[in-house]
Formats: sequence, structure tokens, C-alpha cells
Amino acid sequence: MSENSFSENGTELLEVTSPAPIDISGLETVEGYGFSGGRDSLKQFCRNVFAKDEPRFLRNADNDLVVFRYADLRALNAIHAVANVPPSGWYPGLTLEEASTPLPADGQWPPRLAIATILSNQFFTMNPPIHAPVRKILVSQIGPKQIAQLEGLAREIIAQLIDELPNGEVVDFAAEFCDKMTARFFGTILGMTEEEKLAIVESVREMMPLFHLSATSEEQDQLDVGAAHWRHIMETATLRTLRSGKSEMLNNMAEALAKIQHEEDIDTVGMVPRNLGAFVAGNLIDAFHTIAVGACNTMYALLHHPDALAQIQQSPDLIPRAVVEGLRLESPAIFFRRYVLEDVVYDGYLIPKGTYVANFWSAGNHDPKAFPDPEQFRFDRDNVGTLTFGGGLHICPGRYAAAMLIRMMLEMFNENHIELEPVDTSSQWIGNHFMSQLRVMNVRVSKG
Repeated sequence: MSENSFSENGTELLEVTSPAPIDISGLETVEGYGFSGGRDSLKQFCRNVFAKDEPRFLRNADNDLVVFRYADLRALNAIHAVANVPPSGWYPGLTLEEASTPLPADGQWPPRLAIATILSNQFFTMNPPIHAPVRKILVSQIGPKQIAQLEGLAREIIAQLIDELPNGEVVDFAAEFCDKMTARFFGTILGMTEEEKLAIVESVREMMPLFHLSATSEEQDQLDVGAAHWRHIMETATLRTLRSGKSEMLNNMAEALAKIQHEEDIDTVGMVPRNLGAFVAGNLIDAFHTIAVGACNTMYALLHHPDALAQIQQSPDLIPRAVVEGLRLESPAIFFRRYVLEDVVYDGYLIPKGTYVANFWSAGNHDPKAFPDPEQFRFDRDNVGTLTFGGGLHICPGRYAAAMLIRMMLEMFNENHIELEPVDTSSQWIGNHFMSQLRVMNVRVSKG
């Protein structure tokens, strides 16, 4: 493709050559390299695709541009125009009125609308000018300093869960420890009752089809139920605690949210949450779900690399490195989609406006050019640049909370001489998933 420049009298001055748009439909597919969803197929995909230097990019079944090499993931996601997928990109035809629907008094939602309203209130579906101020509301409350101040609460909750583990018996570590850990931790911060903390765990399980690559009509119905339960519990608890005036964090967030007034467009910009309850319901799914998955995956990585587990038991100062390396090996989120707001020229490729980009973050964590011997658990890596929490302008702000909770879990297991022995030899990883998530993680508990 070339662009010609002319003088006023029509004389041609020069020819500026620009790259032709990347032909996504002509690219090879992720399926062709073994990816069908879920952790097991991701591992096979990485072994296949990194066996040689080509291809540079791939496509998926939705004809998204798939980016999977570490260097490309880092570079592309530093570009402002590679932005978030707006609400209508997730739910075509969604209107602003529907997306901003308040919590119904009778608890009844039209089909698919509950989950659409939750996603529409996520800052991960917002672009300039509203993305930065809405994101800042959460970032300002869960930064490193604020999370450090919550370590005492984390220790208290983890100690309770350790006490509840039955000595000598087999338990599902995912359900009986990790899910409960995040529900109790974040539920306490939000002022949830004990019944609400139990109910929120069940609603997350009901929402599992949200993370499927494809879902049946029955699974979509299940998602409807879970999403309605989730938003009702989250919004009710948040607004109740806010009205009580007992949470400085929620008070600060509500004040900041009330000050944001920008033009909205759910086709490109997104929308501003109408109240703090809707904001919290939209933005804490990762806190309750993905951090629990990350904790479970980290423990899985250590149990299946016993030399590494023995090292942290002997040298607890290695635990922070173990958290980073465990999450690199078994990253919870396999990929996440982005949307190109304007034409982007990147390294000789033209990525047109309107392109959907699937960033395979977990694959980047297994790129041998960035992480030699990627399937090995190594404490000597420079893991500063891992892609577990994404990268660039949209890196997950929950990374500090995730690292702290997982670190505290490992520290307290060490201190209390808790040992876990894997029971199942067969894989329990969920397929057809854009998460690396265990369906169950059965372990035998030994208390020293």
C-alpha cells in the first residue's frame, strides 16, 4: 500500500509506502498448534509453537489476531491504541440503558443481561477518557502500601482455614482452602456476613461458563443464575457497608466515583458505573476468582516440583520468588482480548482499527527466548517481566493482593508444618477454558 503526496498544481512530490493490513484470515490457527482451551492444551501449544521461530502471529476461531511471543506481547501492549474491548464488543447490540440497568428489586434479570451489566462496570471494558480515572479508584486502594496493611487480616483468615483442614484426610484444596481464602478475605473487607461469604463462593462456581471458550445454552443459563447471584450479593453488601460509614476505603472509592463525569459510548469508550455497588460487582471478580485460582495453581506447581518445595521449606526467604515462578509456570489467565482503537503500525505490520487481539499471556510466560527451560521451576530467574498479570497500560492492579495472599499462604503452611500430598494422578484441569484452572485438587493433609 502506498500514499502519494502532491503539490498544489498536481505535481507528484513523493511516494510514502506503508505496510498492507495484516491478513488475519490467512494466518495459521492456534488450534493447528494444539490449543483447544484449558491448561493441558496450552502446554502442548507452547511446546509446538516455540519449537521454531515462525509463525510470528496466529488467529483463533473468532478471527482475532493472536499474539503469543513474549517480545510482541510486551511491545504491543505498551501502545495506547491497543485498548480494552468495550461492552458492545462482548455483547453485540447491548445498549447503554441496558448496560447501566440497576439491581432489580425482584432479583429477576432478562437472559444474559446480568453478566452484561457486570462486565460493563469493569474498567477492563473502558477506554479513554474514562478508563484512567475509573481504574485509579481501585488502584489507589489496593496498591503495595495498602495491601501490606492487610497482611494481619490475611494471616488471621489463613490461620482459621489451616485449623479447619482435617488432619490425615483428603480434601479438595481448591474448594476447601483457596476459594474460601479469597471469599473470607475480600468478603471481610466489604463487610459481608458469613452467609454472604458462603453464598459468594457458590455464585462464582455458577459463573464458570463465563470462562469457557464456548458454552452450551444450558451453561449460559447457569451463568445467568450465577451472575444474578453475584451482583446481588456484591452490590447489597457493598452499599450496606458504605451506608454504615465504617469503611474508609469504600467511602474514598464512592467519593472518587461520584466525581467522574465523561461522555459515554459503550461501542468504544465504555460507561461509568452508576454506584459503588455496581463498580465493586464489576471489578472484584478477579479478586474472588482469579486469585483463588492463582493460589491453587502455585501450590500445584510446588507439589509437582518437590525439589522447589523442599527449598522453600528449608529457606523461607525464597517464598516470594516461589510465588512469582509458580504463577509463571501455571498462570491463571491463558489469554485476554484487546481492541484496536486506531490503525497501528507495529514492526512492519499494519493492524487495522477495529481488530480484536487475543493476548496469550501464559504462552509468553513459556517463551524460551525469555524464560529458558520454561517448564522448569527455577529460583534463579529474573522474573521481573513475567506476564502473569498481563502487561503494559492494562496490567492487572490486583497483582499485589494476589502475591501477598499466596505468599502468606505458603509462609503459614511452613510455620505450621502443613504438608500436602497430591492424591489424584490424572489431570483435573478444566478444558474449553481461557483459564488454567483445576476442577478439583485433591490432597491429603498432614499437620506436623
